[in-house]
Amino acid sequence: MSETKEIDELLTAILGSTIKKRRQELGYSMEKLAQLSAISRSMLGLIESGKTTPSVGILWKLSRSLRTPIADLVPETRTLSPKLIKWKESKVLTPQSKVGLQIRDLSQEKMGRLAVYHLSIPQGKHLLPSAFEAKVDQSIVVLDGEVEFLHNAKVYHLEAGDRLVLNTFEPVSFQVAKQEQANLLWISPLSPSDERRA
Repeated sequence: MSETKEIDELLTAILGSTIKKRRQELGYSMEKLAQLSAISRSMLGLIESGKTTPSVGILWKLSRSLRTPIADLVPETRTLSPKLIKWKESKVLTPQSKVGLQIRDLSQEKMGRLAVYHLSIPQGKHLLPSAFEAKVDQSIVVLDGEVEFLHNAKVYHLEAGDRLVLNTFEPVSFQVAKQEQANLLWISPLSPSDERRA
């Protein structure tokens, strides 16, 4: 089997799986989706099982019935091949007002609707950068050093390897007190404005 055919079959399988997952998230049976989209149940079965690739017209009907943009249903071929991104190629987002604080965007292409940042935090107290405000289910992993987070009047002490998951609808501050700096990975879901900037 040629590499192109293998990729086509993989994309078809991913597309079918994505459509099935979205249907189940909405609580639709196959019969319900067939009725809403005016696509036969047998055709839906072939699509969801990855046995056929839907035409643009069918994909548009499914997109409308599943209340999901077509772009969110179609897999990206970029994710199928390894891609090396050098440290020096990552974009630095350091706010000018935050002296010594460095933020690097490691995700670049915003795959999987997550943004991944590396934060190098100097000693002292810092407020949360605006890029991380008003988001849910953010994960912070301490790579080295010790950091204290203040969130909702609670203090969370993190050491290397520790992970904190938080929602940032309330003010967040953090400080590095015991060493010159700490390094974190900050994994954040993308907001619509983030996706427009990407």
